[in-house]
Amino acid sequence: MEVWDYERTRRYLLAMECAEAERDGLHKWVEWNVPRFLRTLELIPPGAPGQRCLEVGALPFTFTVLLKKLRPYDLLLVDYHSAGSAEPMVRSTVRIPEFGEEHVFESAFCDLERERLPYDEASVDGAVCGEVLEHVTRDPVAMLAEIYRVLRPNGWLVLTTPNVASLRKGLALLHGRNIYDPYDRAFGPTWRHNREYTGQEVGDLLRATGFVVERVLVEDAYPPTSRRPLSERLLRQLYELVYRQNYGEQIYAVARRGPTPRCERPAWLYYHEAHVPAASARADG
Repeated sequence: MEVWDYERTRRYLLAMECAEAERDGLHKWVEWNVPRFLRTLELIPPGAPGQRCLEVGALPFTFTVLLKKLRPYDLLLVDYHSAGSAEPMVRSTVRIPEFGEEHVFESAFCDLERERLPYDEASVDGAVCGEVLEHVTRDPVAMLAEIYRVLRPNGWLVLTTPNVASLRKGLALLHGRNIYDPYDRAFGPTWRHNREYTGQEVGDLLRATGFVVERVLVEDAYPPTSRRPLSERLLRQLYELVYRQNYGEQIYAVARRGPTPRCERPAWLYYHEAHVPAASARADG
């Protein structure tokens, strides 16, 4: 199984063709996300030709091209779209001229909180849900229950999401700075972070939807060139010694589809669950 380092991955992704107006955004996205991409790849099983992997949240396909290049799975792509789409499937071409590559991806647009994924039950070997959970606006259990439904028995899930309890966010609050994202009037509420989680909450949420949690990791995901202030590093060491927690930026969860489907909505996450009319509540399973 081939393994890439930060610089090789960075160079490859920055070679992706894009409009000039989007170049600066791509550069920033790649610089900050390559460490997360590489760590996520480490957690994904090697796989075999013919096995199917669902990627939830594929756009802008930066992780998708790595997954296609470094793992042998047949990819199924879904992007979260709460407002729906005129086209249920969108075809996109990603060109990487420097490497002589052209990739054509078909991504299904789906309201992951209200609609069924367009795949049969127990038809997928594994799933990646990268940086999607924090964007969900109403019902994350519904999304995870759908991922559970399409996974084969004992099928794997690798989920990543920001750590709301990171030291950086705690220090921002202490200095009077807000940690919430701005409103996004152009693309709607699913483009901002609507609810972030702690590592323990991620594990609890997965178990509430029938998954067997193998491990939940809380780690940093900074580029190699990033340097945190000495005062912050010392404070983090002190807090981790006293409170026995990791205050890193990123949560990685590895889980398997368990033997019994569940669709329990934790009381710590939902208001007024008892008042949701049965006719409008999403059916379990």
